[in-house]
This record gives sequence, structure tokens and C-alpha cells, in this order.
Amino acid sequence: MQKINSSDLRTDAFMQWCRMVNIRPIKMILSCPTRWDSAYNMLIRALYLRKAIDRFVLDDSELERFRLNEREWEMCGLLVTILMPFKKASTALQSASRPAIDEVFWTYETLFNKIDMVKSTFALEKYANKDWVEGLHGAVDAMAGKLRKYYDATEKPFVYPNGVILEPNGKLMLFKQQTWEPHYADTYSDACREHFIKHYQLIAPPPSAPVAPSSRKRKLADFEDEHNDYRTALNKLASNRVSRVGR
Repeated sequence: MQKINSSDLRTDAFMQWCRMVNIRPIKMILSCPTRWDSAYNMLIRALYLRKAIDRFVLDDSELERFRLNEREWEMCGLLVTILMPFKKASTALQSASRPAIDEVFWTYETLFNKIDMVKSTFALEKYANKDWVEGLHGAVDAMAGKLRKYYDATEKPFVYPNGVILEPNGKLMLFKQQTWEPHYADTYSDACREHFIKHYQLIAPPPSAPVAPSSRKRKLADFEDEHNDYRTALNKLASNRVSRVGR
């Protein structure tokens, strides 16, 4: 006689609760420390399955102690909001075989701005009396530190700004955003020109490199017809500049 696994019974019971609350019956996801975005995937799935999870744990006396209260569900929602930009960025970069330097720079810039926005959100009055927000302050600071560690990992500090300036569609437009001080466009432009004159102007160009075999992964250029925040931002900045000149 085949032994019935208790975990299988609980899975079946959970699927039944999904159907009873009119939710598509799908399994929950566990967070894995070695897999990118796993915490986000776990939380977004849990929020989708919230009604089924609440009913399921109440129906099982051994699991009832794991039931999340309203505050804990609210925390889950806020964590998803914090992690969503990182999920989006990692998905975009992993989908391309060779992300361009300007794309990487834009990703870092966007994520640092998102972290600043999260910190501003925590300062809102509606979060003033929530003790658990204090714990998130430290977590967000740790996220910023980890991001800064990767950003500073290159031994060549000029790589990111030069990559942006030499991208023909963008050039100096990204440095003219409101998040940058007015002098940065000229500062980075002068530094890029000085670096080229000092290191490359008098050096003969190297022989052409062999063409690499094609990859199954799409290049970032292939995303231009799809939703791309970076290209959208460049187009918006360019159109704003044209409209100002025409006035």
C-alpha cells in the first residue's frame, strides 16, 4: 500500500482553498538566498494567494501559528514595492547577452534614485507611528551599500560616464536631468575629452577583432521596440530639449 505524504495532502488542501476563494490554484514560492529575485517572487506570489493562505492556515491547527496579521501583510506589500525596481533591472540585464555600458549606468542611476524615493516615503506621516518601518531603514541602507559596492567595483572610474557620453543617441542628456547638479554635463564632458587626448589620440587603432558567434540571447538593441525605460527617458529628454529651443 502506498504511503500518503502529509505534504501532498496539504498541497491538495491548499489548492482546494484557492479554488474556493476564486484564485487560480498555484503553489507558493520559497525564497532562495543564492537566486536573484527569489525574495520578490516569494512575496508577490504570497500577496496574490493571500486569501487562500489565510484560510489554509486557519484550517490547519498545526499551521495556524504562522498566520500573518494585517501589519505583516502590509509589510509584505511595502517590501514588494521596494524590491520591484531591482527585479525589473535584473530581468532586463539578464535578458541581454552583452548589456551596453550606458544601459548599466542608467540601471545604477535608476536604482539609486529609487532607494532615495523609498527613504522619502518612510518619512511620510502615515508611516510615522509604524515601528516596523525603523527596521526597514537599516535594510534599505544595506541595499544602497551593496549597490554601491558593485558600482564601485570597476578599477576604471571613467568607464560609466564615458560610456554614456559616447552613446550617440544620449550623449550628455542623462547628466542634464534634475537629479544632477547643472555643472555635471560640462564636468564629465571635459573629463572625457581630456581622457581621450591623454590616452588614445596618439595611439594607432588596433586591428579589427573577429566577429563573435551569434548568441541566443537578445541584445539590448533588440528591446528598442519593446518597453525600455532607458530609451524612453532619452527620447523624453530629447523632445523636451527641442521644445525649449523652439520657444
